Formats: sequence, C-alpha cells, structure tokens
Amino acid sequence: DEERILLGALTFSEMKAGDIMIPREKVFYLEPDALLDAQRIKEIKEKGFGRIPVYESGSRQLKGILRTKNLIGIEPGMKVVDFCNSLNLIIVKEEKRLDDLLDLLIKRKIHIALVVNEAGDFTGVATLEDIMEEILKTEIEDKKG
Repeated sequence: DEERILLGALTFSEMKAGDIMIPREKVFYLEPDALLDAQRIKEIKEKGFGRIPVYESGSRQLKGILRTKNLIGIEPGMKVVDFCNSLNLIIVKEEKRLDDLLDLLIKRKIHIALVVNEAGDFTGVATLEDIMEEILKTEIEDKKG
C-alpha cells in the first residue's frame, strides 16, 4: 500500500485535469431552463450526486453548479437556473496540472472543478475524489443509501 501511494503521490503532479476528468458525455448535467418537476427531482435523487453541473448544451456554455441540498422543500415547477450557483465556480483548462488543481480545490474549499478546452467549451469535470484516487491509485467507493 505504501509503495502504491508513494508512486501515486510522485506521479500525480505530472498529470493534467484532462487526464483524469470525467468527460462531458458521461457527466450527469442539467440544462438551465429545465423544469424541476417531480420526475426530474426523482432522477436527481436516483443519480445521488451532491453537485450537478448546469450546462447549456446548445452553446456549450457553463451556467454554474446545482447543489442538490438546495432542492430540499422546493415546489416542483421551478427552473434549474433559479437554484444554480454561478459564484465561486472553479473552471480550469484541460492542461491544468493536478497538483495546482488540488491546491485550488483545497484553498477554495470546493469539491468539483469544471474543465474546459482551449475554446472555453465545457469538456468534463474533475473532482477532489478523482485526484485522491489518482494519488492513492485506488477507487474510492461512495456509500449510497
């Protein structure tokens, strides 16, 4: 275990956000104008994510992050954009080094960074968990339920 972790710690700084990010195609995201109806809220619960990117797929522009805890007690029928937080986002280029990204996430006390390409198009997400898995060289499993 020690050797695995040491190797992970020594090699992770050579990696970039684009190397570990979850690609946009695999990211669960919401459109800003989507209605938070009963079906969508059920889907959000089933996915189990605490933070969901809000992304306008037609323009490939990020609008913010929806923190699912903010949905507690809402009336169905409101729009996603009404609960989307665009402040305090971390948006990084695919070329951002992981050690710099880890420092940024820790300093800003945020668990998720939105990754963009050179043109500024949303390409994926990199989380604190993804970086820790790279350092530890092991999968961190979330407990659900």
